[in-house]
Amino acid sequence: CHVCAIKDAWQSSKETLLWFHNILTCFDREPPINNDFTSLYEFFRDGVAFACVLFWLGGSNGVPERGLPSVDLSRLYVSRNRLRLRHIRSNIRYVFELLRDAGVELIWTCDEFLSFPDDDFFMLQLQNIKKQFCFSEGFAKGSSGNRTFTSRSIFFFHTTLFIHF
Repeated sequence: CHVCAIKDAWQSSKETLLWFHNILTCFDREPPINNDFTSLYEFFRDGVAFACVLFWLGGSNGVPERGLPSVDLSRLYVSRNRLRLRHIRSNIRYVFELLRDAGVELIWTCDEFLSFPDDDFFMLQLQNIKKQFCFSEGFAKGSSGNRTFTSRSIFFFHTTLFIHF
């Protein structure tokens, strides 16, 4: 039942948010961990943070035996300013495709995610992602060298569509 799943997601929300926080700080992207879930949704809305998590876990080659897809960060639109909706939609479609390929249960379609933000469903989606990959964390950390160095070499430019390695 969705009500029970949502209740469980909120009960483990601090642990879930800490898991995301620990990964995303490697990319100099710190999710807002407070009671303002609107800002949390806005942080993840453009898809870049989701892609960073997937990249941190599986890198550009993926780890097929662990169900981790390869992540092509060059497919993302990134900007210091707000992105246009078509760029955000492109990012979310790509990230949702990766998550679906990795076996993550998606709560929304791309358009629902962008049009109907909901704190309960958002927390449930974050928990579903963490559940799918939480045991892969140690494997990924030890398997591909210095992931922090790789992730810190991503440069975000003022304009859209630039990610360099």
